[in-house]
Amino acid sequence: MRFSCLKWGKPLKISKLAREVIRFLGYKPDVDIPMVITQLEGGEKLYEELVEAREQMAPTNREKIIGWPQIPVLHMTNSGDI
Repeated sequence: MRFSCLKWGKPLKISKLAREVIRFLGYKPDVDIPMVITQLEGGEKLYEELVEAREQMAPTNREKIIGWPQIPVLHMTNSGDI
Protein backbone atom coordinates (compact mmCIF):
# COMPACT_ATOMS: atom_id res chain seq x y z
CA MET A 1 0.00 0.00 0.00
CA ARG A 2 1.30 3.48 -0.83
CA PHE A 3 0.12 6.82 0.53
CA SER A 4 0.57 10.13 -1.28
CA CYS A 5 0.42 13.78 -0.25
CA LEU A 6 0.04 17.01 -2.24
CA LYS A 7 2.88 19.52 -2.00
CA TRP A 8 1.04 22.73 -1.05
CA GLY A 9 4.00 25.07 -0.93
CA LYS A 10 4.47 27.76 1.70
CA PRO A 11 2.09 28.02 4.68
CA LEU A 12 -0.68 30.61 4.34
CA LYS A 13 -2.39 32.46 7.16
CA ILE A 14 -6.08 31.63 7.22
CA SER A 15 -6.92 35.30 7.88
CA LYS A 16 -5.13 36.29 4.66
CA LEU A 17 -7.01 33.61 2.73
CA ALA A 18 -10.33 34.79 4.23
CA ARG A 19 -9.61 38.40 3.22
CA GLU A 20 -8.76 37.32 -0.34
CA VAL A 21 -12.02 35.35 -0.62
CA ILE A 22 -14.01 38.34 0.69
CA ARG A 23 -12.37 40.63 -1.90
CA PHE A 24 -12.92 38.03 -4.65
CA LEU A 25 -16.64 38.09 -3.84
CA GLY A 26 -16.70 41.87 -4.28
CA TYR A 27 -16.78 42.88 -0.62
CA LYS A 28 -14.38 44.81 1.60
CA PRO A 29 -12.90 42.95 4.58
CA ASP A 30 -13.63 44.61 7.93
CA VAL A 31 -16.05 47.03 6.18
CA ASP A 32 -18.71 44.90 4.49
CA ILE A 33 -17.83 41.73 6.36
CA PRO A 34 -16.32 42.09 9.84
CA MET A 35 -13.56 39.71 10.82
CA VAL A 36 -13.19 38.73 14.46
CA ILE A 37 -10.02 36.99 15.61
CA THR A 38 -10.55 34.86 18.71
CA GLN A 39 -8.26 32.78 20.84
CA LEU A 40 -7.66 29.09 20.27
CA GLU A 41 -10.14 26.73 21.85
CA GLY A 42 -9.05 23.47 23.48
CA GLY A 43 -7.68 21.02 20.92
CA GLU A 44 -7.27 23.60 18.11
CA LYS A 45 -3.88 24.09 16.46
CA LEU A 46 -2.21 26.93 14.63
CA TYR A 47 -0.63 24.54 12.14
CA GLU A 48 -0.84 20.91 11.05
CA GLU A 49 2.12 18.62 10.49
CA LEU A 50 1.54 16.48 7.41
CA VAL A 51 4.83 14.65 7.74
CA GLU A 52 6.84 13.95 10.86
CA ALA A 53 10.57 14.71 10.84
CA ARG A 54 11.44 11.00 11.16
CA GLU A 55 9.40 10.04 8.07
CA GLN A 56 11.12 9.71 4.72
CA MET A 57 9.20 10.98 1.69
CA ALA A 58 9.72 9.57 -1.79
CA PRO A 59 9.32 11.50 -5.05
CA THR A 60 6.64 10.44 -7.55
CA ASN A 61 6.35 10.96 -11.29
CA ARG A 62 4.18 14.05 -10.56
CA GLU A 63 5.88 17.30 -9.51
CA LYS A 64 3.33 18.33 -6.85
CA ILE A 65 2.78 14.88 -5.31
CA ILE A 66 5.08 13.21 -2.81
CA GLY A 67 4.64 9.79 -1.29
CA TRP A 68 5.65 7.58 1.55
CA PRO A 69 7.59 4.43 0.70
CA GLN A 70 5.75 1.12 0.81
CA ILE A 71 3.82 0.84 4.08
CA PRO A 72 2.91 -2.57 5.53
CA VAL A 73 -0.81 -3.10 6.05
CA LEU A 74 -1.93 -4.22 9.49
CA HIS A 75 -4.71 -6.79 9.45
CA MET A 76 -7.29 -6.58 12.21
CA THR A 77 -8.92 -9.65 13.69
CA ASN A 78 -12.63 -9.73 14.48
CA SER A 79 -11.88 -8.89 18.11
CA GLY A 80 -10.01 -5.73 17.09
CA ASP A 81 -6.62 -7.06 18.25
CA ILE A 82 -3.58 -6.43 16.10
